[in-house]
Amino acid sequence: MPHALHKIRNLAVKVAGLGFGCVLAMSTGSPVGPAWAQTAMSAIDLKAEVVSSCAVAGPILTDGQIDFGQLHFGDQSDLSNSVTTQGGGQDGVITVTCSQGQAYTILMDGGNNANAGRRNMVLDGTSVAYDLYTDSAHSNLWNDSTGKQAIGSGAPDDHVVFAKTYPTTALVAPGRYSDRVGITVKW
Repeated sequence: MPHALHKIRNLAVKVAGLGFGCVLAMSTGSPVGPAWAQTAMSAIDLKAEVVSSCAVAGPILTDGQIDFGQLHFGDQSDLSNSVTTQGGGQDGVITVTCSQGQAYTILMDGGNNANAGRRNMVLDGTSVAYDLYTDSAHSNLWNDSTGKQAIGSGAPDDHVVFAKTYPTTALVAPGRYSDRVGITVKW
């Protein structure tokens, strides 16, 4: 560029010697080439792919699993009739947030003490049979094959767990009976 600028100045001086004052004025200014206003137009494409997703909420246990609390049938002296309970608050409620329109399924396994297709709470080899349901009428069994199916709303959706013991004619030993059920959310 400096070489080309030198030629322009020399040309301006030669022309100035011929009496062209306007060219001479050009040579006294800053060494800039001719200026033409131009606009370059282009575009940039922007894209974002939003994928369907789900998140399950709850306190995290030390083993990394989510804690859905516990269902408690209360203190019972007679199990000859069914006893029911249901989740509420942070106990026995599964909160799932999925993208709007995203289908998902919540599955529950048979528990740690399943026997002959039934869930059981146990204490020292004695058991109390029970099951989990997706509805308060206790008509839709919550299992690990069909589970509970839902469609994401884009907001947190609470799924209450309903439970019912099976009546027993045998007297069971007093004490705290328990079981642990695994929960899987698939989408």
